[in-house]
Amino acid sequence: MEIIARFEQRLRGIYTGSIGYVSEDGAAQFNIAIRTLVYHRARQEVSFGSGGAILAESIPEDEYREILIKAYPLLRAVALANFGAFEQYRVVKLGTDIPETELPPANYLSEPPQWERLFGD
Repeated sequence: MEIIARFEQRLRGIYTGSIGYVSEDGAAQFNIAIRTLVYHRARQEVSFGSGGAILAESIPEDEYREILIKAYPLLRAVALANFGAFEQYRVVKLGTDIPETELPPANYLSEPPQWERLFGD
């Protein structure tokens, strides 16, 4: 936990926590919030976390690639909701030997998003 606190820039929020419900009759359903979009209505923003299980044997380039692959469906959903189309863009992490990946860059949403298309009012 000390390493995470040292390197992560902000709080994880719901990411990797458990969310769900318990009904009046005792029925319950829960899941782990790993690839979960969180809509911040007041800021008109969507966020999500993407990560991996880092071990002593982990290869940083492989872990980074895995994060991009895991993020791809969420980035695609946001792009489709905002623009009705999804173009392929290249992501390159500068200063590393990580190969280019066919994924949209983090700053892909360069125009104001239309979150209602994805989340409704």
